[in-house]
Amino acid sequence: GLITFALDAYDTVFSFEVIPYGDTGISMIMYYIACWLVMLLFVTGLFFPDLYTADCKGSLYARLRTKRIGMLSFLAGKLIYPFLFRCLIAVPLIFLYSAKAYLVAVLASALITIITSCTALSLSKKGGWVVLILGVSSACLFMAGGMIPRTMLPEFMPKFVSFTPYGGALNLMIAVFGGSYSTFPVIILSIYSAITLWAALHFLNRFDIGNEE
Repeated sequence: GLITFALDAYDTVFSFEVIPYGDTGISMIMYYIACWLVMLLFVTGLFFPDLYTADCKGSLYARLRTKRIGMLSFLAGKLIYPFLFRCLIAVPLIFLYSAKAYLVAVLASALITIITSCTALSLSKKGGWVVLILGVSSACLFMAGGMIPRTMLPEFMPKFVSFTPYGGALNLMIAVFGGSYSTFPVIILSIYSAITLWAALHFLNRFDIGNEE
């Protein structure tokens, strides 16, 4: 009767629609989650400082060359643990979304691992890689609107971030949380991965074997 209709009116008369946050294609809450998840994936590399610096010695590299162990193989060993740790962080996506979402997160984790690990190794002798990774990631987090609403930022900032490693990973995560998939973020991350990989191999191949500082 009338009482039943009144009790059910909230569900039958009213409907709710989630409005996408700006041009992201996902809700504001999901966008902030994506922003901070990407930030976490980037700073995870800071948990493994000894992995990049402890064995940065000319004598070790000399033995590797003597045993004909390629620098690419040596570098791969420094990528495994950070990559697996990032994959572990992304595991909840399987249960919250889908296996496809997790695979996208794994792809992002792999490319982020190459970028951060190779950057750290390239600067392991000079230092400053912690400040670089943390500083650039934090700046991109801010410009992407992860700290304050995007409406308070100039329009060029989020667009600029899209061309950074952080922005590439963020756009992949946006796809995971309901946005549209695109190859552009993968291309951006692949470019930075190739550049940092080349820098790391260049550092290893030109390491001063006689210098044991």
